[in-house]
Amino acid sequence: MKKKLRTLLPLCMAAVISASAVTPVSADSSDKPCLSLESGYAGENDIVFVDAVLDSDVKAAAYSITLGFDPSKLEFVSASSELKGGTFYYNAPTDDSVTFVWSGNKDISFGGKMINMTFKTRGRTAGDDIDIQMGHCVFGNESMTEIPLDVKGCRINVLQSFKYGDANCDGITSFADVVSINKLRVSDSYSPDENGLINSDTDKNKIVDELDSKNVLEFVFRNNEEGE
Repeated sequence: MKKKLRTLLPLCMAAVISASAVTPVSADSSDKPCLSLESGYAGENDIVFVDAVLDSDVKAAAYSITLGFDPSKLEFVSASSELKGGTFYYNAPTDDSVTFVWSGNKDISFGGKMINMTFKTRGRTAGDDIDIQMGHCVFGNESMTEIPLDVKGCRINVLQSFKYGDANCDGITSFADVVSINKLRVSDSYSPDENGLINSDTDKNKIVDELDSKNVLEFVFRNNEEGE
């Protein structure tokens, strides 16, 4: 649940204050957990999903994560936390950055997907690669000890004709596309056109699989719930 910053615990505030002394590092070390951004393709003036993912478990009670991006190409829309419990907050973003803060009552162990984010591409960006950079990133435990991490940003490829999850290329993303993706996975005789394959590859790993079907299903449920 998103709450105002004043509701965050003192522990979380201590972690945020310490962020100013942290220099971002690259994901080139094997002895520290890596927090990385993952994304897929995008179209012009369309939404694109970005996930913050930890490659191994850590025990922490608070974090502060800042992302930077080019405001001429990308606009931050919203975010939600995958962590159970605690308080999640993101600041009113500036043009070119957004900061996420989470605080719990005690250390918990977590890993994998942590934050789901939604951005929107600008017009005149087809053919561009849009980078989202990981800025100051601080994880802290309940004893006020900072947890060292590696960090890695992501790159979004903006295509001229792309519609997230639109496997059947009818211009909308719906349950019919989940059916099309599942048919593609199990039937050798079913072959959508090239745009359909690109639209289906939601995580940009060059494979259309069960995860893509799950991503599209979640997208459809989310839009239905929000009345879109």
